[in-house]
This record gives sequence, C-alpha cells and structure tokens, in this order.
Amino acid sequence: MDLDSGINGNHVGQVDGSPAGDGQAVIEVRRADPANINEHWGFIRSGLEKIRRHAIKVGLQTHWLPEHVKVALHEKRADCWLVVEGDAAVAFVITQVQTDPFVNLPLSLFVWHAYSLPGHDVVAITDAFIEQRARESHLRWIDALTARPGLPRRLAKFGWRAAMTIIRKDLIPQEAA
Repeated sequence: MDLDSGINGNHVGQVDGSPAGDGQAVIEVRRADPANINEHWGFIRSGLEKIRRHAIKVGLQTHWLPEHVKVALHEKRADCWLVVEGDAAVAFVITQVQTDPFVNLPLSLFVWHAYSLPGHDVVAITDAFIEQRARESHLRWIDALTARPGLPRRLAKFGWRAAMTIIRKDLIPQEAA
C-alpha cells in the first residue's frame, strides 16, 4: 500500500502548528525517497544505532541492524518520514503497512522506529500526520511495540492505549543469538 500516492514529489506537508512567516523555521514532514535514501542515511543510521544501543543497555534482545531497515526502505517494504526543520532533519519515523494474519488484509500501520534529536518530540510532531496518512490509506489502526514501561502512559494523551501482550519462548539462548 502506497502511503504517498497523490503527493507531488516527496514533500507532504507542513506539520500543524509549526511556525510560518514569523522568522522561525517551518517544520515539515517529508517522505524519504527510497531511491535516494543514502542522502539521509547518515542521520537515519545514527538514530537507529542510538535506538539499538538503548535497547541493548536495558537488556533487550535486538535481532535487527540498521542495515535491515535500509534494505526494507530500498525495497519499499517500509517508509521513512523525515521531520525537517529549515534545511535539517531533526527526527524520523519508520513505518510499515501490516497485513492482518487472520483476514489477510492490510489493516494497520506499524511504527517500526521513531527517533528525534534532543529538544524535539517526535511523537508530538508526527502523531497527527501519521494518523492522517493511515486514515487516507483506509487502515484501521496504528501499532507500535515498546519495552519502555512508561511509554504507553506518555502516549495516552495522543490517543494510544495498550492493546496486546506479547509472550515469547526463546528457542536459542540470548547469549548465543
């Protein structure tokens, strides 16, 4: 499912409430062109590495690498939404349309990764934009996974709620993985 259909180029719009015409930089959300992902890869990779390091630090088993995300972007199995302030990227959200395994239809937009530079709240900046994109694609919900216990409470003000518990049985010991 193409979340960017009907959009001219990669610029998809100004974020509601971003300053315009008052001397401050306008905050925009842009879809990173998969064919030119290398233009932004340094920033994206750096953010993904910080996400991965934090996961490892809190004891999570991380089975993904930034290169896995890059391949998914190149193959158009994921989208990267860059938050640009002036001429600089300050945040990004990596999303994937997910097919529901029970009805075999695309029903959700999965937020795979979200990152922002200090001083920018990626959720506050992109939540309404991502919701609009999912609605325009006729999806039923937006999903995300987290191991951060406080995140569901923080996201509640944006309409998020805990919807499921994942249980896992490791077949390979974490030390060997």
